[in-house]
Amino acid sequence: MWPWIGIVVNILTSRENDGTIVLVSGAKLRDEYKSRGFNPMRVKPLWKPRGHTGTALVEFVKKWFGFNNALEFEKAYALEHRGKKDWFVNTQQKSSLYAWFS
Repeated sequence: MWPWIGIVVNILTSRENDGTIVLVSGAKLRDEYKSRGFNPMRVKPLWKPRGHTGTALVEFVKKWFGFNNALEFEKAYALEHRGKKDWFVNTQQKSSLYAWFS
């Protein structure tokens, strides 16, 4: 995929009194990932009509070092057993962020 895209799922959301779903901002996630050395360009939360889906896309720079950052992003989650294959295992309810590089 171009640009290099990471996928983050299970983002903590909350429901407002009017039923709208809200979450932590994409900028806050981006800054957290920058502090961890992944250097994403932006984090784009995905929305549906009633609010946030709990999923976001993480965009990396369109250069080889962006590709390396995306691989490190995926590797960090996989080492913590919070990668793509771990997300799709239906063993128990999940409470952490899961992420991978697509």
